[in-house]
Amino acid sequence: MNNVVLMTNYVMGKMRRIYFMSLPENRHDYKKSRVCYTVGDSAAQTIVQLAGGTFLVTLMEVLGISDGNMGIVASISSLAAIVNLISMKLSAKLEKNKLFVCVTVMQKFWLAFMFFIPLMSISSGMKRVLMVACYCLAQVSIQLGTPATVDWVASLIPSKLRGRYYATKDSIAVFVVVTVMLLMGIFIDIIKEVNINIGFIVLGTVIALLALINVVSFSKMKEPKVSAMDNSGKEIHGSLVKKSRGGAYQKQDISIIREAKEALKNKGFRKILWLNFLWLTAFYSASPFNSSYQIKDLSLPYTYIMILSFATSMLRIYLTPKAGKLADKLGMAKVMRWALTAMGLHYTMLSLSRPSNAYAMAAMASTFSALGWTFVGIGMLGIQLEYLDEKKRIVQYAFLAMMSGVYGFLVSFVAGRLIDMLQGIELSIGSYKVYAQQITNLNGVVFVVITILYLTIAIAGKGKRGVEDKEEAV
Repeated sequence: MNNVVLMTNYVMGKMRRIYFMSLPENRHDYKKSRVCYTVGDSAAQTIVQLAGGTFLVTLMEVLGISDGNMGIVASISSLAAIVNLISMKLSAKLEKNKLFVCVTVMQKFWLAFMFFIPLMSISSGMKRVLMVACYCLAQVSIQLGTPATVDWVASLIPSKLRGRYYATKDSIAVFVVVTVMLLMGIFIDIIKEVNINIGFIVLGTVIALLALINVVSFSKMKEPKVSAMDNSGKEIHGSLVKKSRGGAYQKQDISIIREAKEALKNKGFRKILWLNFLWLTAFYSASPFNSSYQIKDLSLPYTYIMILSFATSMLRIYLTPKAGKLADKLGMAKVMRWALTAMGLHYTMLSLSRPSNAYAMAAMASTFSALGWTFVGIGMLGIQLEYLDEKKRIVQYAFLAMMSGVYGFLVSFVAGRLIDMLQGIELSIGSYKVYAQQITNLNGVVFVVITILYLTIAIAGKGKRGVEDKEEAV
């Protein structure tokens, strides 16, 4: 019994040290934490691709889910952002966010479990329900931890290094993602002729290993969030905290309605909210349905899609650090406009794609997509960090993510219903069949143009100033 107690105390002590006493003490700790985040985020982004896109489409196709519903299911991650309201209140009550973030990351194991569902001896309807439930649970958990993660990582990166760091991290993550995706694409193309269930087993196992890497990497990161201090300026823990506060301390409670009103009154918050809405309209009206379009309607093999992705991602890896440095010099907004132009051309190529020209158009679309994604993700985050109030970053980011997520899901839901309706009508121009996804991609082009115009009018010139202001503050 004594051994059990000692072992329990030892384990609990290690847990406290890892998750509640991980304050960075020097530059090396900060640098090591950024490296760990790069490793963890690379695993996380690979999971997103393996448990989404073409492989998710394959799983849903085997389970008998329609094209329109495939796009809606793929957009559940956007709707799941509504739980950021819960995250906002929890983060305010927690003295440390590290354990909270790591627990949410652990729920990615449900994405691995999802690929074992076709092997189960249950009805087809039950398989579909279970698959959607697993996907929802994982996406809700990911969204729950996102605001705290963004704030945590931002506190580890000096503002003058953000552009370069995020660009370098993104390049490494993209290389890992495309390498794994290429290998898995070739494997699935070969194994689907034998037994697709074997492919699902391998996919589930790889995702589980990546989720483990994600959790371990985040657990090794330091958290520069101080709870309570003693008279000498050192952080204290456990019973010492209660004694120092004399039992009078009450944890901060956040009023969602009050904070929402304050956020919406903030001019900067409103600007990035509208920017998000415009970009999400362009993205979710087209992108969630393009994987099924390329596989089912254009009949492109997995291997070709993954080779394209690998080749164009090498271009993205080469250009992303340069885009980050350029953004630090010229401002996020200016480089963002160039990236959005490339995304508009990506949707244009897809809107012109047909089975007869699928290989050529897919190559051009993939190239423009790579050029766009060199900075779209980094630029959106960078602009958000510039306009969000640093003291209320978690709260405002939570509201931004929640509102944007719900809006993105609604856009994809409407687009999904539109696709099902158009596929039932079977449109044509002369002897040429018009595919539903051609129309949704054309809609994506229109809203990318509107987003660029808004960025030029409302955000242009502010990005660089925001970076300079923060550098002076540092």
